[in-house]
Amino acid sequence: MQFALIDGLRSKASPALAGVCQTCTSPVISKCGPLRSWHWAHQGRRQCDPWWEESEWHVAWKGRFPSEWQEIILHADDGEKHIADVKTPDGRVVEFQHSRLKDDERRAREFFYKNMIWVVDGLARKRDLPSFKKTLRRTNHPLVYSGQAVDCALLRDWAGRPVDVFLDFGDKAVWWLHPNTEMGLLLTPVAVNAFTEMLHKAMPFQPIRIENHTHKAPVAAVQHQPNRSTSGFLPYIRRSRRF
Repeated sequence: MQFALIDGLRSKASPALAGVCQTCTSPVISKCGPLRSWHWAHQGRRQCDPWWEESEWHVAWKGRFPSEWQEIILHADDGEKHIADVKTPDGRVVEFQHSRLKDDERRAREFFYKNMIWVVDGLARKRDLPSFKKTLRRTNHPLVYSGQAVDCALLRDWAGRPVDVFLDFGDKAVWWLHPNTEMGLLLTPVAVNAFTEMLHKAMPFQPIRIENHTHKAPVAAVQHQPNRSTSGFLPYIRRSRRF
């Protein structure tokens, strides 16, 4: 956790500080070592929110948004509560997902948060990036690509969601997996700066409409790079007027 309560105020971790968890009000301790971002942790291995996970990837993504949007506690009418990674002033929840999720938990989170967006770490499993590249196809629209879930476990996991899903391969663009569409599995690369700007400005993500999505040649020009920061999609980053 990046935030805990000290005298009732949300505070970031610093050496020798003690606080309480925003969710369960149990004591938490500051972890301020040289290897990981400074953070708060429950004593032992306890975690009060079963949906919670935190990694350096999470910290980097949350850092693109104001601190007052991060780690917001949300409550259901029946008393259930969870920590949203980011909640924007217009009510959208952004969940950053690194580990693999079972489908029933995906559905549970979508039901709980309702107005939400997934950002998924596409580099969490080594095989996902190569298989994603192989299945990617151009369509007759310059900003829309198609894919085949049968050939890519990452797309099998996340295709057909009722909410927007963005796949992060560590490049300067995220791949927008369009929500349920009659046109099949469609994706659009969106510059990370444009993605965050739209959330800051409370702009909706408007699907790009195309007449059909005739499959063209594979995107063979996409080249694998072992460095997380350059996974090979730079030639295809474009900012449409729709973004």
